[in-house]
Amino acid sequence: MNKVFNLSVIIVFFASLSFAQNSVSSEYSEEELDTTSFKYKYDYLVRAQEEKLQLIKIDLWSKAFNRLEFGYERKVVSNFSMLVKVGTRGLGLFSWNRQDVSDIRDDLQAFYVIAPRYYYNLNKRIDEGKSANNFSADYISVQGEHSFHVNNSNYKAIFSVLYGIQRRIGKYAYMDINFGPGYFVRPSGEQVGLETNIDFGLAF
Repeated sequence: MNKVFNLSVIIVFFASLSFAQNSVSSEYSEEELDTTSFKYKYDYLVRAQEEKLQLIKIDLWSKAFNRLEFGYERKVVSNFSMLVKVGTRGLGLFSWNRQDVSDIRDDLQAFYVIAPRYYYNLNKRIDEGKSANNFSADYISVQGEHSFHVNNSNYKAIFSVLYGIQRRIGKYAYMDINFGPGYFVRPSGEQVGLETNIDFGLAF
């Protein structure tokens, strides 16, 4: 009987000790997590700790410049993704101010973009607990774009190497800015220049 009682006391003692340690650890973690800090608010805004393996994008910024653009980005592995974008130029907020619909048709272009992206520092941030597997990170991309007029034979192709910064903004928005050297091909000739892109819109 004494052995059973002693065993029961030992079990209760170690169970109590384990509970106390967990409580202290929990309290310590809560104290360490400062929800009023700038870093916490920034991480929450860009969804740094939210895992996201695919992103559907509707670019609203380009719409103001007579463009409609839709994109889909999918993770292949944690630090590598594939982006595909399709859209039109000549259709946007300012297109409908024109008097002649034929002007819109003459200027209307369709385009598509294919861009593999390498998020070069994401794996390190994941290992350090600073980020989950998502799209709020810096990247390097090799991008190909082809656009053509719907009503004539004009076209443009761009091959570029880009450095970019992409961030989620809340649950349903995103920002994507990139720039780098580009090789431009048109019927009139070829040239090397600077390629820049600014996307700001909805993301799901």
